[in-house]
Amino acid sequence: STFTTQSSLFLWNAGRLELYQEFPGTKGAHAWTHYVIGGVHYLIVANHFDDAGNGYGVPSLIYAYSWDADANKRIFAPIQSLSASGAVAWEHFAIDGEDYLAVANYFNGSHFDIPSKVYHLPRTGPDTPVP
Repeated sequence: STFTTQSSLFLWNAGRLELYQEFPGTKGAHAWTHYVIGGVHYLIVANHFDDAGNGYGVPSLIYAYSWDADANKRIFAPIQSLSASGAVAWEHFAIDGEDYLAVANYFNGSHFDIPSKVYHLPRTGPDTPVP
């Protein structure tokens, strides 16, 4: 048995769910979070455990929604990884126009008493998100 698996995104269409996109290689994924910054849609996966390498130190991945010529449609493509320790959830929030991501870390392989993190997501311009 392995924690590495494929996650899937479904689209509600004509009264039923249809497979829209697959995300191969998620690592014990506990949760997905959607957020929007500067009109761009993002997903972040809370990867929890990698039994083939990093253990509970597996990074979480951010995906941005953009056009993919090969798929001939818009998809969520990976753009950045963020360190975590057995992540179980991510939450996006904004304060005074500034965007943040908070991760709920759970376990680092030896301790449950570990800090969670808050990441500031600065922008390089008024409409340019930098996750």
